[in-house]
Formats: sequence, C-alpha cells, structure tokens
Amino acid sequence: MNNIVFVLLRRLHSPLIVLTIVYAVSVLGFVLIPGMDDQGQPYRMNFFHAFYFVSFMGTTIGFGEIPYPFTDAQRMWTVVSIYATVIAWLYAIGSMLSAIQDPAFRELLTSSAFRRSIRRIHGPFYLICGYGDTGSMLVKALTEVDKRAVVVEIDQERINALELEDLKHFVPGLCADAVHPDTLIEAGLKLPNCIGVIALTNNDAVNLRVAITSKLLNPSQLTVARAESHDFEANIASFGTDHIINPFDIFAGRLAMALHSPGTYLLHEWMASAPHEALT
Repeated sequence: MNNIVFVLLRRLHSPLIVLTIVYAVSVLGFVLIPGMDDQGQPYRMNFFHAFYFVSFMGTTIGFGEIPYPFTDAQRMWTVVSIYATVIAWLYAIGSMLSAIQDPAFRELLTSSAFRRSIRRIHGPFYLICGYGDTGSMLVKALTEVDKRAVVVEIDQERINALELEDLKHFVPGLCADAVHPDTLIEAGLKLPNCIGVIALTNNDAVNLRVAITSKLLNPSQLTVARAESHDFEANIASFGTDHIINPFDIFAGRLAMALHSPGTYLLHEWMASAPHEALT
C-alpha cells in the first residue's frame, strides 16, 4: 500500500502543486481584499474563513457569501477563483484517472491486492504453479476437501478463468512467470503456512526452476513437479524433489492396468477420483 501511495503521489505531484498554488493564491486574495461588515465598517477575512469559503467555492457547492455580503472587489476575485479552482480540479482529476488507467499502475494494484490475499490466509496452503487442465482440477479438488491454494499462472486468461470459477474457498491468483524466485516469494513460498509447492506448468524447464527454488529457499517443504521427459525427471530428482509426475508414464501404466487388470483399474479410478465425483 505504501508503494501504491508513493507511485500515485509521484505521478500526481504536478497537479497537486498546481492545486495547492491555486488554493493558496485564492485564500490570500480573500484575506488581502477588504470587505465590509453589517455596520459599514471595513472588514478583512482571516485565513480560516478564507480557506473555508474557497473550499466550498472550489468544489462548486456554494453556501453563499460569509460572514458578510461581499463587495464588488471580493466578488470579482470570487469569479477569478472559481474558474481557477475548477480548472485546477479538472486537471488533477484527469491526471488521476490517467494514472489509474496506466497498465503499470494497474499491475501494481493487482500485485498489492494479491499480497493482501496471501496474508489473509491463516491456515496451511499449497502454492500451485500453472493453472492448466491439471492445475484447475487440482485446485478444485483441494478446495473441495477444505484445503487452501494459491495459483501462479503466466496466462492472464487462465487467471480470469480462476476468478470466475465457482470454488468452495477463494483462491488468490497471480499472473506472473513462476520461473522467477521473486514471484514465488511474493506468492508465499517462504511463509510458514505454505506447506507445499506443486509445479504443473507445460514447460519442464520452468518446473525444474520452481523445484530448485523451492528446495533452496525452504528445504523442508513438500515439492511436487511435473516432467514430460526422463532427462528432466532425473534433473529434478537430483535436487531432492519429493514427488515427480511424468504424465506419459502414468498414462502408460494405467493403460496397461486397464488392459491386463480391468478390475484393479476400476478400483484405482474409484480411489483416486476427485472428491464428490461420480463413480465410473
């Protein structure tokens, strides 16, 4: 949040300076220009009354002339101040809208909201890198058994699909490249309630980097990685990864089981099916 305020103030420093100068000059003018009280005696506003009048005048609320009816000189200065403050406000509001619509600033807002979501997770959670078909099924299965999850996915469309998914628990998602250690740290890798990292991207090199980062930063943490080649599988295993999943080996093993022992295969499907899924 401090970064957001800092970036916003840095981008709005010129409009804020203009707005401050316009208000200061307007207030000073009302203090210096003499008025007339109800007894016909010369009267000068103090800074508080001048600031109060400029405040509601600049926002076009218009409570009337205070504390006494204005002289012609004061009314002329009021006209000048009205146009000056309205133009300054339009400039400031336009600059603010432009800053908010900037892609970099919106990314900062998204990242800040993601970090707050991570901090609100008080129980154990799994960090899942990759929200493809396998990742989405895993996240749904985890939430069905009251397990929390955090997702890192490089494709914004998949993050949008995660936000629209009707899950039992809210799952924070970050659109970023999991190959960078800073991304995993931002996603909660080093938090004590992060009990496991699961690398399910469609790139073996990324899964290897995720497994290495997980074991280097938190060696006691459960690490599961997907590998589609035996070379990457051996490489991932050399860093102490707890479980390595090769989808081709798994498919081949289940196909052989279905051909040679259909009953065992059916029992395996029942035992390994997702929660609340209808039995085959």
